[in-house]
Amino acid sequence: MKLTWKNEPQNLSPQIKELIEELGIILCQNGISLYTKLGNALDITYSQNEIHLEYSSLSELCRGLSLLEGLTPNTSITQKPIFNLLGVMIDVSRGAVPRPDILKSILRKMATMGYNAMMLYTEETYPLPQEPWFGYMRGGYTKSQLKELDSYAKELGIELIPCIQCLAHLQRFLHWQATRKYLDIDDILLTDSSETQELLENMFSSIRECFSTDRIHVGMDEAMQLGLGRHLKEHGFEEPVKIMLRHVELICKLAEKYNFKPMMWSDMYFRLASKTGNYYDNKDISSNLTSLLPKSMQLVYWDYYHEDISFYQNSIKIHQKLDENTAFAGGGWNWISPITDFELFYTRSVPALKACAENKVKEVWLTFWGDDGAEADIWSILLPMQAYAEFCFTGNCAISDVSARFKHCCKQDATPFLHLHLFHRPPKANLPICEVNAAKFVLYQDVLLGLLDADIVDWELENHYTALAKEYEEWEKQSKEPFSLLFKFYHQLAKGLALKGELGLKIRVTYQQKDKDAIIEIAKNKIPQTITEVEKLRNIWRELWIRDNNLIGFEVHDIRLGGVSARLSSAALRLIAYCRDEISTIEELETTPLPLLNSSGSLRGCYLWQEIVSACKL
Repeated sequence: MKLTWKNEPQNLSPQIKELIEELGIILCQNGISLYTKLGNALDITYSQNEIHLEYSSLSELCRGLSLLEGLTPNTSITQKPIFNLLGVMIDVSRGAVPRPDILKSILRKMATMGYNAMMLYTEETYPLPQEPWFGYMRGGYTKSQLKELDSYAKELGIELIPCIQCLAHLQRFLHWQATRKYLDIDDILLTDSSETQELLENMFSSIRECFSTDRIHVGMDEAMQLGLGRHLKEHGFEEPVKIMLRHVELICKLAEKYNFKPMMWSDMYFRLASKTGNYYDNKDISSNLTSLLPKSMQLVYWDYYHEDISFYQNSIKIHQKLDENTAFAGGGWNWISPITDFELFYTRSVPALKACAENKVKEVWLTFWGDDGAEADIWSILLPMQAYAEFCFTGNCAISDVSARFKHCCKQDATPFLHLHLFHRPPKANLPICEVNAAKFVLYQDVLLGLLDADIVDWELENHYTALAKEYEEWEKQSKEPFSLLFKFYHQLAKGLALKGELGLKIRVTYQQKDKDAIIEIAKNKIPQTITEVEKLRNIWRELWIRDNNLIGFEVHDIRLGGVSARLSSAALRLIAYCRDEISTIEELETTPLPLLNSSGSLRGCYLWQEIVSACKL
């Protein structure tokens, strides 16, 4: 699209110029005349070869520019965001630490969608010079990198907000012998300790130097064992809620000292008030506790799990009794495998967003976590982001509309992202939309142990993943970077899963039938073929990881996929030994597999690598 920007700002930032170029807009002297001005809402009018674009913020200008493609004469668009803050939180501390240039690219995509905030979730991937073990060998950011990202985001109308941990989720820092002085229990800091208070002071001081915002997220979630470790030994038992309130008060004072307005995940208040420790009991907290909560601490209600709008509505109302400015955070479902599951995200996010709109929640966040190694690549998270943005600006996120906008903003067909859930839930499995994550447990489970073989008997995985491999091979060919390499990875993942998916089942059947010819065929041909495809997957994954992340962190996936190959090799040796009568039985195959996915009474997946590969402790 050719435009002549009649009143182009003289100080138009390089960031906006790059965004314009990525949108395919050509600024020239003989294009359609474009006039822009600051106003009260995003308003676009196209008439008589002139486009007038009014916007109320820089992020709205960026979104407005992305709406121009395909605009026809004598049309107009008016959009006013439902939420004052539309933000994305990206976990940059559980394996994958995205390269700064990649985060800049993501920021530009966010701007075209209309986002005005980004949080970086950094457990210990920000600098803390006073603590050499903080972020040791974790590939974190330097102060200069964070300052540069902060400045870059600001030029796109996006506020970069730090998201740190001031109570729990510090396992990688606290597991060192040298840092045990800060440890209460598990991954929880020892509260009421002068050394811990000094640590927290240093955290706030460092973060203050890196970010220009006056907002900070201080974490404080999932500290279920608070006060039950060293604190218990030193002070005796104390009600966890009292410890929590005292610690929150300390954090509020530190935030005030360093000119921050703090927010925190809300779950600990609800867990401590619940008889079962359940965040989602949906019961009012006693007025006695409510009166003790600091007014300066904003609550963030996070919920990735429900599909019923009434549940969200009730939860929001309960939160708003505690804090009328409660923010909401939904989940992008990128944390249970190498796949970002749009179908699962969409099913749970649409009712949540509707509930937020109806209850006048003013700030919403979309979170992307990196649980268990940050397996899903950062370029796989854009379509959920697009859906949140479309709801915010139009009150509608029909998949057809989201897909059309995705094509404008990201220059990519949405179809391959809409189909990613098929890696998790094959049609023959007849599963509801749920958290089953076959892409992960089929990849990693041992072919002899077969801990999940009882669950996948009739799933027809070989045919299913073979078809997926062909589909993503085509998307790899059709797409441009950064998506082409991502689809190459999915293509290879599907090839590996096609070979490995039913391999354990076939081994078990041939063993039970004592069909040694078939067993030899598996050991000498099928297993080596599978090892070859797994090694190809590892190499492509490394290429993808190095392109998008700091290198540290990939050693986890080297070890895991290397382990898959090693165990396949060991299985082949055992099978051959059995066929040669060198061993009389294969112990693992003498045991009947038990179903795991529904063992607790509700359908779930297997999310942690160590739960998938062995029944032994790792």
